[in-house]
Amino acid sequence: MKVLVTGATSGLGRNAVEFLRNKGISVRATGRNEAMGKLLEKMGAEFVHADLTELVSSQAKVMLAGIDTLWHCSSFTSPWGTQQAFDLANVRATRRLGEWAVAWGVRNFIHISSPSLYFDYHHHRDIKEDFRPHRFANEFAAVRPQAKR
Repeated sequence: MKVLVTGATSGLGRNAVEFLRNKGISVRATGRNEAMGKLLEKMGAEFVHADLTELVSSQAKVMLAGIDTLWHCSSFTSPWGTQQAFDLANVRATRRLGEWAVAWGVRNFIHISSPSLYFDYHHHRDIKEDFRPHRFANEFAAVRPQAKR
């Protein structure tokens, strides 16, 4: 099995690569930070420098070649930014990646998300996935649910 991990050069994605490599799973990792990519290679992952917001079909085809499962950890998370920037990174790039994954035979697409989608400045228990707060904490939380559609 070979897994592609997007967003692998920071936080969650980097930890996902480490987790998979510790299980002996072959990993191709993508991200924008080439210095972190070198550390991922030291973990035994294959690194592909990529910005998913700028990825074109021919690059995606090479990136997805031989991949069985895609762990999509990449996202633009920030307390500030334009709605367009959040939409491009978290909705449009995710949709294109999903379409390419289907087109080129990736069997499993795992979309890693964030609990911030449910944050509305109040305590909640047993939140259902379709819960939507009355007010989102930031633009990331507002656009991220669209990427799941």
